[in-house]
Amino acid sequence: MRMNILRLFKLLLCSLAITIAGTSFAQAEEGTDPLNKPEIWGMLTSDPGSTFLWSTYVGKPWITLTYNEKERVESWKLELLATIQASIEEKVVAEEKAQPVSKVWGEGQSQEEIAHVEEVKLAAEQEAHFKEIESQMLKESAEISSLKSNVVMNFILIEENFETEYNALGEEYTYYEMVHPDGKYSREKWVTEKSKELRVLKKKEFQRLKAQMIQEEMGY
Repeated sequence: MRMNILRLFKLLLCSLAITIAGTSFAQAEEGTDPLNKPEIWGMLTSDPGSTFLWSTYVGKPWITLTYNEKERVESWKLELLATIQASIEEKVVAEEKAQPVSKVWGEGQSQEEIAHVEEVKLAAEQEAHFKEIESQMLKESAEISSLKSNVVMNFILIEENFETEYNALGEEYTYYEMVHPDGKYSREKWVTEKSKELRVLKKKEFQRLKAQMIQEEMGY
């Protein structure tokens, strides 16, 4: 059975979507740019994994958002990723249609052979889509990437962004001064280590979401 990525995301969104009351964006419409902030939304389409951009979009520091507000943002993020994947799928389909067909599909093949070829093809497409989703989720936020151009000068801001990213993944961030109060440990090395650690956490979250999407599709 073909596991359509867009359908997977919609199923997951249905399980995550909840009603939020008493917040500044509680009544926002679902769908494209729900808060009607096109400039920030445009940046999110290029960097949907940026917690900094999502905080800017909702107008609140991530750490101050309630659980329900974070769930709403998560549903928007997944919907945005689904839209991105739908666009990729459309492009792939268009490219396939543009390719010349050398022979009539199925000519000289048994039903079993045709089914096997189709199954292999769909499995490859699914894996390609998941790799694209993973790439989007693991991408370093534009804010942190920019700040890392001068670690010494921007160290405080980098740590604040790390804390936001960690909290978004349900993890606690330990500040440099708590581990190295004497300040002798290289801040550049610290940032590199924390960047790698953050990537591992994002990878773990992707695997969790991937497993959940597959379970939703299979009806578990």
